[in-house]
Amino acid sequence: MFFEESCIGKKFKDLGYKTKLLMDVDYIHNHSVSINKVFHSEAKKSKMTLDSFYTYFSDFYTLSRFQKKIMKAYKKMIYLENYVLLKIFFD
Repeated sequence: MFFEESCIGKKFKDLGYKTKLLMDVDYIHNHSVSINKVFHSEAKKSKMTLDSFYTYFSDFYTLSRFQKKIMKAYKKMIYLENYVLLKIFFD
């Protein structure tokens, strides 16, 4: 549910396509409308974001076992920090 734009962009780049930023186009982005219907906890949304971040890098980049371990440790550390802070302030 997260990092879709990054996945699409990486796939296009790998296929040799280029991307452009259209500065004169407006759009409405209803941020988190779908996700808020499914997940009511900010901590769960944060965990999903971190899991998606890890999956993106694991799927689209060649990482060594050491890099994967570091990413997993980082993900757990950030998740714990977010969980504690979000539980205190939002739940």
